[in-house]
Amino acid sequence: MQASQPISSSHAAADAVRRTRLKALLLLPALAAGASMCGGRSDILEGAGAEEVDVGCVPAPEVCDGRDNDCDRVVDEGCACVEGQERRCYSGPPGTEDVGACQAGVQVCSRGVWGPCAGDRKPAPEACDLVDNDCNGQIDESTCPEGTTCAASLTADMTSPPEGWSFNGTAFWDPDTLTGVLTEARRLQAGTLVYRNPIAADSFVATFEFRLRSGDGVGFMLQTSGETVVGEPGGGLGMAGLDGYGVEFDTYNNFDCADSSDNHVGVDDLARPCEEGVLSSLGQAESSVALGDGEFHAARIEFDAGEVSVSVDGELQIQPFAISGFPVGSRFFYGFGAATGAAFARQEIRNVRITFPAPRCL
Repeated sequence: MQASQPISSSHAAADAVRRTRLKALLLLPALAAGASMCGGRSDILEGAGAEEVDVGCVPAPEVCDGRDNDCDRVVDEGCACVEGQERRCYSGPPGTEDVGACQAGVQVCSRGVWGPCAGDRKPAPEACDLVDNDCNGQIDESTCPEGTTCAASLTADMTSPPEGWSFNGTAFWDPDTLTGVLTEARRLQAGTLVYRNPIAADSFVATFEFRLRSGDGVGFMLQTSGETVVGEPGGGLGMAGLDGYGVEFDTYNNFDCADSSDNHVGVDDLARPCEEGVLSSLGQAESSVALGDGEFHAARIEFDAGEVSVSVDGELQIQPFAISGFPVGSRFFYGFGAATGAAFARQEIRNVRITFPAPRCL
């Protein structure tokens, strides 16, 4: 058994504990108020000891960091912006925002200061791309040489005389049928329709409609001989003897130059005709469509880096065919030709569209 403490000592210790607790209780309201102002605990439980109070916020000079540093329940007072805040911005010249390619960007607040304007697009030199790069309300002005225009396609629908196209030889625009007539139903005719400016031949899709009967046929061509040229009549389809390449839709069997029939499609080297000016095919195929039936047929020629494929009425006639030695990117005159010889017929085209992968000066 342990020895008992003196009674007087026990009473003194108990009094000291009571006095300590009384002081703590007297301090609780002040501590709670201070804690509330500094954002700390204000829900001091009845009977809690002084050692359980969590003051929480320790006042310090306010800095722009998204926190209430000085414990006054106001965050970042005196700062230009709130941490992480975003706003629209534009650093280009007045009056150009939201005009053409010019667009606003975004600024983000960091430590009370607006950051740089990120993502805004300011005026740039104008280019042939169908975009208002300099943000002046005009598109592609002064980007192409005089006599050319910036566009992604050539068209000649024949509802009116096609602008920029030259009718040569026997070719003419017919206002009654709204077609481009390359030959009438007469012997030894030859006509061409050629766009006025040479254009780079890298990649394109050419679509058009043709109507043939018992003449020699019609062709699409890329040639460097000029805007107003006409090639050989008859089996030359108005293209033979020119410097370039073509695709023929042939409705007459010449029985030479490897003509396979009176209904074939071929790819030609125009500068190397056979005897009597007949086109010489690099490759050809019997057509699954009756080309000379007097009805309109839809042709589609796809060209990419010297490789060509041909379809008629949605049916593939020539698989992708590589033209050996084709000077990809060289400038050619784009156009059409047709001719008659011993056999003759009116031969027409319409709804011409040649589409390029990107805008260029045409």
